[in-house]
Amino acid sequence: MNEQALRELQQVRESPALSILLPTYYKSSDDLQQNPVRFKKLMRQAIDRLLEKHSKSELKSLLKNLDDVTESIDFDHPQKGLAVFVSNSVAKSFPLSFTVDEQVVIEENFATRHLVHARNRSKRYYLLLLTLDICRLYECQRDQLHEIHFNGFPYKNQQDDVNTEWTGDFGVDRGRYDTRQGREFLHQVDESVDAIIGDNELPLVIAGVQRNLASFDKISKNRDRVIATVEGSYEKTPIPELAQIVWGAA
Repeated sequence: MNEQALRELQQVRESPALSILLPTYYKSSDDLQQNPVRFKKLMRQAIDRLLEKHSKSELKSLLKNLDDVTESIDFDHPQKGLAVFVSNSVAKSFPLSFTVDEQVVIEENFATRHLVHARNRSKRYYLLLLTLDICRLYECQRDQLHEIHFNGFPYKNQQDDVNTEWTGDFGVDRGRYDTRQGREFLHQVDESVDAIIGDNELPLVIAGVQRNLASFDKISKNRDRVIATVEGSYEKTPIPELAQIVWGAA
């Protein structure tokens, strides 16, 4: 679950708003079989509580959304937690890379404060991936990476009328590129990183080849946030593999 999804849930004001949080079992096949049973028990508890204050007709849309979202949950591939948020107009479920306390919450908004508290108990950070053609930013929870798609990201390093090979430095290819162009590109990336991270004090990990790490360090105003650098070319590295590499360094 990324920051954007969390913000969207926090903006919902609708009564009743049902939140179901479940710490999921995931270490054995016996564990997997228990998860849907445990969730249905919480779901029944939630319905009973809702019916104490609302009629079935008032809950028609909510109950349908609850059935629909339950059908969509992948109980065969759980993570460490599960969060379900349902109202008359919302039906969302999220596998969580961190554990949560088992809860059924019915209020006028979703129980995001419980989720934030649980998430903050698990290590969070950002990953900036510097590659030849593009810069990507990820919001990370331990070894789970969620790519950010706003504030300019992913940033494409576009060069006009260039057909020669890259050396791997930003804005430079065999001397034909003005290095100022590369610095301006990295400056834009750095400004966007700063705008996204803001004042939340989460640390930053940077991955890329050594010369690009050095170039970014020279221009970045976010260098004090950096807790680790991961040297190497990860442009084509699968996300699960990259996640393990970065989490080992974070």
